[in-house]
Amino acid sequence: MYLIPPSPHHPTQGEHMPRKDYKPQLGRTAGMPEKIAAQHFNRRISPAEVQILHAAGFGSKTDGFRNLLDLYQELHNMGYRCNTSIRKFLSVMENKLA
Repeated sequence: MYLIPPSPHHPTQGEHMPRKDYKPQLGRTAGMPEKIAAQHFNRRISPAEVQILHAAGFGSKTDGFRNLLDLYQELHNMGYRCNTSIRKFLSVMENKLA
């Protein structure tokens, strides 16, 4: 088993979007689709991020992406917000269950 490093694009763990290779497009916010109903997201991801998607999807990036969306939905429903450290949130939840 090997460890996958945290994403450098996490708001509290590294650089913020857009990445160096991002090419701005008129009328679009950096890293966000133009319309909330957009269904296609063409983004470059790092080899480490590909590894994460493969691991989350048992070898399928598509399934991994969907599984991570499901995971985030569950965490959000439990009270997690992306401006909180996941480790801090999990320790708070562990204390609530004890």
